[in-house]
Amino acid sequence: MASKLVYWDNPWLRKKAEPHTKITPEVKKFIKEMLFMMTEGELATTNSIPIGLAATQIQSTYRIFIVCPYQGDEAKERWGAPKVFVNPRLSEPSPELEMLDEGCLSFPALYLPIVRPSSITVEYEDPEGQTHKEQLSGYYARQVMHENDHLNGVVFVDRLSKNMRKRLKTDLDALKKRYKDK
Repeated sequence: MASKLVYWDNPWLRKKAEPHTKITPEVKKFIKEMLFMMTEGELATTNSIPIGLAATQIQSTYRIFIVCPYQGDEAKERWGAPKVFVNPRLSEPSPELEMLDEGCLSFPALYLPIVRPSSITVEYEDPEGQTHKEQLSGYYARQVMHENDHLNGVVFVDRLSKNMRKRLKTDLDALKKRYKDK
Protein backbone atom coordinates (compact mmCIF):
# COMPACT_ATOMS: atom_id res chain seq x y z
CA MET A 1 0.00 0.00 0.00
CA ALA A 2 1.26 3.45 -0.88
CA SER A 3 2.13 5.60 2.12
CA LYS A 4 1.08 9.11 2.91
CA LEU A 5 2.48 12.15 1.14
CA VAL A 6 5.65 13.54 2.71
CA TYR A 7 6.34 17.23 3.11
CA TRP A 8 9.40 19.46 3.13
CA ASP A 9 12.13 18.47 4.80
CA ASN A 10 11.25 14.79 5.06
CA PRO A 11 14.30 12.62 4.15
CA TRP A 12 12.20 10.75 1.56
CA LEU A 13 12.32 13.85 -0.65
CA ARG A 14 16.10 13.33 -0.95
CA LYS A 15 16.02 9.61 -1.76
CA LYS A 16 16.88 8.44 -5.24
CA ALA A 17 14.46 6.03 -6.83
CA GLU A 18 15.72 2.76 -8.23
CA PRO A 19 14.90 1.40 -11.68
CA HIS A 20 13.41 -2.06 -11.84
CA THR A 21 13.79 -4.44 -14.72
CA LYS A 22 10.37 -6.05 -14.63
CA ILE A 23 6.89 -4.68 -14.06
CA THR A 24 5.61 -7.21 -11.56
CA PRO A 25 2.09 -7.55 -10.15
CA GLU A 26 3.42 -5.74 -7.06
CA VAL A 27 4.53 -2.77 -9.21
CA LYS A 28 1.16 -2.71 -10.99
CA LYS A 29 -0.63 -2.72 -7.64
CA PHE A 30 1.51 0.20 -6.46
CA ILE A 31 0.67 2.15 -9.64
CA LYS A 32 -3.05 1.56 -9.05
CA GLU A 33 -2.67 2.83 -5.49
CA MET A 34 -0.85 5.96 -6.70
CA LEU A 35 -3.61 6.61 -9.23
CA PHE A 36 -6.25 6.15 -6.55
CA MET A 37 -4.45 8.58 -4.21
CA MET A 38 -4.45 11.19 -6.96
CA THR A 39 -7.94 10.76 -8.35
CA GLU A 40 -10.11 9.57 -5.47
CA GLY A 41 -7.96 9.33 -2.35
CA GLU A 42 -6.44 11.73 0.10
CA LEU A 43 -4.82 13.99 -2.50
CA ALA A 44 -7.97 14.60 -4.55
CA THR A 45 -10.44 17.35 -3.70
CA THR A 46 -13.99 17.91 -4.90
CA ASN A 47 -12.70 20.50 -7.39
CA SER A 48 -9.46 18.99 -8.66
CA ILE A 49 -6.84 16.30 -8.59
CA PRO A 50 -3.08 16.82 -8.36
CA ILE A 51 -1.26 17.27 -11.66
CA GLY A 52 1.75 15.19 -10.66
CA LEU A 53 3.04 12.73 -8.09
CA ALA A 54 6.34 10.87 -7.78
CA ALA A 55 6.77 7.60 -5.90
CA THR A 56 9.41 9.09 -3.58
CA GLN A 57 6.81 11.62 -2.37
CA ILE A 58 4.83 8.72 -0.93
CA GLN A 59 7.82 6.87 0.53
CA SER A 60 8.65 4.44 -2.25
CA THR A 61 11.86 3.93 -4.19
CA TYR A 62 10.07 2.75 -7.32
CA ARG A 63 11.18 4.84 -10.29
CA ILE A 64 7.62 5.88 -11.17
CA PHE A 65 5.74 9.13 -11.49
CA ILE A 66 2.33 10.17 -12.76
CA VAL A 67 1.31 13.42 -14.42
CA CYS A 68 -1.95 14.78 -15.73
CA PRO A 69 -0.53 16.29 -18.93
CA TYR A 70 -1.15 19.98 -19.46
CA GLN A 71 -3.39 20.45 -22.50
CA GLY A 72 -4.47 24.03 -22.01
CA ASP A 73 -3.92 27.20 -23.87
CA GLU A 74 -3.76 30.87 -22.91
CA ALA A 75 -7.54 31.05 -22.62
CA LYS A 76 -8.10 28.01 -20.39
CA GLU A 77 -6.14 25.54 -18.30
CA ARG A 78 -6.93 21.91 -19.05
CA TRP A 79 -5.32 18.73 -17.78
CA GLY A 80 -5.41 15.31 -19.37
CA ALA A 81 -6.03 11.96 -17.73
CA PRO A 82 -3.25 10.70 -15.44
CA LYS A 83 -0.33 9.19 -17.35
CA VAL A 84 2.14 6.78 -15.74
CA PHE A 85 5.89 6.93 -16.42
CA VAL A 86 7.91 3.91 -15.28
CA ASN A 87 11.72 4.08 -15.34
CA PRO A 88 11.75 7.46 -17.13
CA ARG A 89 14.92 8.69 -18.80
CA LEU A 90 15.20 12.32 -19.90
CA SER A 91 17.46 13.52 -22.68
CA GLU A 92 17.89 16.24 -25.28
CA PRO A 93 16.94 19.29 -23.20
CA SER A 94 16.42 22.30 -25.42
CA PRO A 95 18.90 25.16 -25.19
CA GLU A 96 15.90 27.51 -24.89
CA LEU A 97 14.89 28.10 -21.28
CA GLU A 98 11.64 29.28 -19.73
CA MET A 99 10.93 30.67 -16.29
CA LEU A 100 7.48 29.78 -14.95
CA ASP A 101 5.93 29.38 -11.53
CA GLU A 102 5.86 25.85 -10.17
CA GLY A 103 4.19 24.38 -7.13
CA CYS A 104 4.56 21.02 -5.43
CA LEU A 105 2.32 18.81 -3.30
CA SER A 106 5.16 18.46 -0.80
CA PHE A 107 5.38 22.27 -0.47
CA PRO A 108 1.72 23.33 -0.04
CA ALA A 109 0.81 26.85 -1.17
CA LEU A 110 4.36 27.64 -2.30
CA TYR A 111 4.73 28.71 -5.94
CA LEU A 112 8.14 29.75 -7.21
CA PRO A 113 9.67 30.88 -10.52
CA ILE A 114 11.76 27.99 -11.83
CA VAL A 115 13.93 28.01 -14.95
CA ARG A 116 13.82 24.86 -17.07
CA PRO A 117 14.42 23.86 -20.69
CA SER A 118 11.35 24.51 -22.82
CA SER A 119 11.42 20.98 -24.28
CA ILE A 120 12.78 17.55 -23.43
CA THR A 121 12.75 13.99 -24.72
CA VAL A 122 11.49 11.29 -22.37
CA GLU A 123 11.77 7.53 -22.74
CA TYR A 124 9.70 5.45 -20.34
CA GLU A 125 7.67 2.30 -19.91
CA ASP A 126 3.93 2.24 -19.38
CA PRO A 127 2.32 -0.02 -16.74
CA GLU A 128 2.20 -2.87 -19.28
CA GLY A 129 5.96 -2.70 -19.89
CA GLN A 130 5.73 -1.12 -23.35
CA THR A 131 8.52 1.37 -24.10
CA HIS A 132 7.70 4.85 -25.39
CA LYS A 133 9.76 7.82 -26.52
CA GLU A 134 8.22 11.29 -26.73
CA GLN A 135 9.39 14.83 -27.37
CA LEU A 136 7.59 17.13 -24.92
CA SER A 137 7.42 20.89 -24.79
CA GLY A 138 5.85 23.66 -22.76
CA TYR A 139 4.22 23.03 -19.41
CA TYR A 140 3.87 19.29 -20.03
CA ALA A 141 7.67 19.03 -20.39
CA ARG A 142 8.02 21.05 -17.18
CA GLN A 143 5.70 18.64 -15.33
CA VAL A 144 7.79 15.65 -16.44
CA MET A 145 11.05 17.37 -15.47
CA HIS A 146 9.63 18.34 -12.05
CA GLU A 147 8.45 14.80 -11.24
CA ASN A 148 11.64 13.23 -12.62
CA ASP A 149 13.63 15.53 -10.30
CA HIS A 150 11.78 13.96 -7.36
CA LEU A 151 12.98 10.52 -8.47
CA ASN A 152 16.54 11.85 -8.31
CA GLY A 153 16.21 13.36 -4.83
CA VAL A 154 15.89 16.91 -6.18
CA VAL A 155 13.12 19.28 -5.13
CA PHE A 156 12.12 22.40 -7.01
CA VAL A 157 13.60 24.81 -4.43
CA ASP A 158 17.00 23.31 -5.32
CA ARG A 159 16.65 24.98 -8.72
CA LEU A 160 16.49 28.46 -7.18
CA SER A 161 19.47 30.75 -6.75
CA LYS A 162 21.24 30.69 -3.42
CA ASN A 163 19.97 34.22 -2.66
CA MET A 164 16.37 33.23 -3.42
CA ARG A 165 16.64 30.18 -1.16
CA LYS A 166 17.96 32.42 1.64
CA ARG A 167 14.96 34.71 1.21
CA LEU A 168 12.64 31.69 1.41
CA LYS A 169 14.21 30.27 4.57
CA THR A 170 11.45 31.63 6.83
CA ASP A 171 8.71 30.18 4.57
CA LEU A 172 10.49 26.83 4.30
CA ASP A 173 11.04 26.67 8.07
CA ALA A 174 7.32 27.39 8.61
CA LEU A 175 6.38 24.59 6.17
CA LYS A 176 8.75 22.21 7.91
CA LYS A 177 7.23 23.03 11.30
CA ARG A 178 3.61 22.88 10.09
CA TYR A 179 3.96 19.46 8.43
CA LYS A 180 6.54 17.93 10.76
CA ASP A 181 4.25 15.23 12.13
CA LYS A 182 2.18 14.56 9.01
